Amino acid sequence: MAKLNVALVGAGFMGRFHAQAIAESEGGRLAAVVDPVEDAGRSTAERYGAAWHRDVEAALRAGGIDAWVVALPDKLHQDVTCRLLDAGRPVLLEKPMAHTLAGAKAMAAAESRGGGRLLVGHILRFDPRYVAAAQAVRDGRIGTPIHATSGRFTLRDVGLRMNGSSSVCFYLGVHDVDALQWISGAEIRTVYSRAVSKLMPSLGVNSEDAIFTTCEMSNGMMGQLHFGWTLPSDAPTGIW
Repeated sequence: MAKLNVALVGAGFMGRFHAQAIAESEGGRLAAVVDPVEDAGRSTAERYGAAWHRDVEAALRAGGIDAWVVALPDKLHQDVTCRLLDAGRPVLLEKPMAHTLAGAKAMAAAESRGGGRLLVGHILRFDPRYVAAAQAVRDGRIGTPIHATSGRFTLRDVGLRMNGSSSVCFYLGVHDVDALQWISGAEIRTVYSRAVSKLMPSLGVNSEDAIFTTCEMSNGMMGQLHFGWTLPSDAPTGIW
């Protein structure tokens, strides 16, 4: 089976995980790395035998790419993703899609215009445990859901690392906002949220410590979401 030539846009923290996953996959090879920071881009490209480009335009001109992974900081998603979709390219975009509804709609419009395909990387949809839960709801094996709770807490070090590029909602909470709607098969209609902002501001981080939300779903069920990044560095944590 011929392998797909994949270009990675963004060689930062998440980008390096994507580079490794692509290189180790049976169906793809890392053909190009795009990053304006030469040290980061070149080192990742050289590690996996890929070409390095400073920007997306250079990579598009070079050609030979079958699929693209965009793993840039959140606020840079829209322009690059719209450019690739307008060019008809298939894109796997790191979550969150955007920080605004307008940004998300702009990418959806670019997908329609250019004929490319866009997949947002909500990884819980590919976790066997979450897949089993969603299937149990679809099959009616648990009856009619009336309430669901989803949430996660991670280390305060993550908040420090993400300061200025994301927030507790967009880095962590987006997992649970998506999982609640996907598993239940319903959309969030109304929300009541309260945030706690004590630890992170004291550490110089422009983000809440944690957010707690009660939401009403389109099928009448209720949901609760909770997420935060206040745990000490030696606390056990992970995606669950």
